[in-house]
Amino acid sequence: MKAASTAFRTAVSSSRRHFLKLTASAAIGGGFMLGFGGSLVPGANDGLILLGLPLLYPHALLALASMVVTVSAALFLERHRSAMAQKTRLA
Repeated sequence: MKAASTAFRTAVSSSRRHFLKLTASAAIGGGFMLGFGGSLVPGANDGLILLGLPLLYPHALLALASMVVTVSAALFLERHRSAMAQKTRLA
């Protein structure tokens, strides 16, 4: 019985370490992508909306369009995923 509990604790701690490695690598990767995206667009969202769009700057239009497409895709995927999860639970 003691061997089983020791094996269980080892498996749990091992999976927790694996999860932390994945979480840390995802956070670092996300930080790099955020930094890269921020370096591509000059100014902040306020500057894009209040200054860039009224002056029809091409980079402001492109940045706003990419933000709208990205948010729309994320919302679509989230709704699709939750709908699929509900269908799975009903079955």
